[in-house]
Amino acid sequence: MVPGRAFFAARAGRRAASLDYLARGRGCEACGGRGTRGRTGIYELFVLDSELADRVAEDAPVYELRERALEKGMKTLLDDALEKARAGVIPISEVLRAVPYRMLEDRSGSPRSA
Repeated sequence: MVPGRAFFAARAGRRAASLDYLARGRGCEACGGRGTRGRTGIYELFVLDSELADRVAEDAPVYELRERALEKGMKTLLDDALEKARAGVIPISEVLRAVPYRMLEDRSGSPRSA
């Protein structure tokens, strides 16, 4: 069963707000019931500029590096997956399967409290 819009929106927050269309694969024996054919990659690319390289060299915490990279326009794994789901390239069930749950649950970018 594919989770509904409310379930997904509760986990992906503002990023899911513009999901007007959620693709749902029909599935068959060949695809194992997933409704996908072939492979479509979802990607997150962290490009270092001089500022970020300096912060890495200074052993900055990962959450700070990620926060700054996001401010500079980095597209996250979740953002790329949602973009492909909006376009109907992948079903939303694949977003939930492929994107680690911590990326769906923790959207703050700050360290988790214990």
